[in-house]
Amino acid sequence: MYLEILYAILCKRTISIVAILVATICDILISLINKKWIKNIIYSLFTIIFIGYYMYFSMFECNLTISNIFNNVKAVKFTSVVIGKLSLKLLLFFIPLILVNINFKKIKISIKIKLIIVVLLYLISMIIILVDNKSLYSKYNLYFKIQNNDENVKEFGLITSLKLDLFKTIFKFKDHNIYNLNSICDNDEICEISEYLSSKDNHSNNAYTGIFKGKNLIVILAESFYPIGVSKETTPTLYEMINSGYVYGKFMKSGTGVTINDKVAKIDSDNFTILFDSKAPCAS
Repeated sequence: MYLEILYAILCKRTISIVAILVATICDILISLINKKWIKNIIYSLFTIIFIGYYMYFSMFECNLTISNIFNNVKAVKFTSVVIGKLSLKLLLFFIPLILVNINFKKIKISIKIKLIIVVLLYLISMIIILVDNKSLYSKYNLYFKIQNNDENVKEFGLITSLKLDLFKTIFKFKDHNIYNLNSICDNDEICEISEYLSSKDNHSNNAYTGIFKGKNLIVILAESFYPIGVSKETTPTLYEMINSGYVYGKFMKSGTGVTINDKVAKIDSDNFTILFDSKAPCAS
C-alpha cells in the first residue's frame, strides 16, 4: 500500500480506493510467505517497478507501458540525469524493503482469516469496478473494454494498471466496440458521433486504394508543424509537395499522449493502407 500511496503523491495524483484495496491484498498475500528471502525478492521487484515507472513519469509526464519499455530504449541514456535529480525521492521507495528485514512484533492472524479478508477486499474492489459503468472512461470500461494506461493508473493504481497492461499486451487486446459508443456515451455529442460511425461500413479500402501500386511512396509526418510556415517563396519544395500530393489536414493524434510519428506502424504502398499503433510512447 505504501508504494501505491507514495507513487500517487509524487505524481501529484489522488489515490483511488481500488488501488488501496488491491495494494492491501498484495500486502496480506506477501505476509503469508514465511521465508524472508522470498519476501525480499518480491519487495525488490516492486521497488524496481515503482522506481522505473516514477522515473519515466518524471521524464515524460505520463505513465510507462510495457510497449514503451521496448520503444524507448534511447531514453535509458538519460537515466543517470534523472537519478541525480530524484535521488532523495527515489530513496523513499526502498522503505518497504528495509522494513521487511526488521523484526517487529506482529499481531498474529490466522491464515484462514487473512484469506477471508483477501476475498472480501477483492469482491469489494470488483463491485466498485462493476458499478461504475456510465461514462466513457468508467472503471468498468477501462477494466474490460478499452485500454488507456494513464486512466488505468488513475482509477486502479499502478499494480492493477500493470496487470491490465501485461494481460492486454500478451493477448493483443483491441478496444471493444470502438465504432459503437452508444453503450458508453455520456453526452449528446459522443452519442451523435457514435450514431454516425455506426451507420458507416467498416472496411480497409477506399477510392484511393491501389493508386500508388508499384510506385515509391514518400510520407512526411510534420509533427507540431503549422501550415503558415509553407509558402511558394520561402519553402518552394514543401509547397510543391503539398499542392501536388495528398495532404491529410484532419489527421489528429489520439487523446492518450502519443505522438503522430510513433503512431504509424506500417505503410503499404501497394494498397495505400496506413496501420496505426495505439500503444506508442507518450509525447514529451
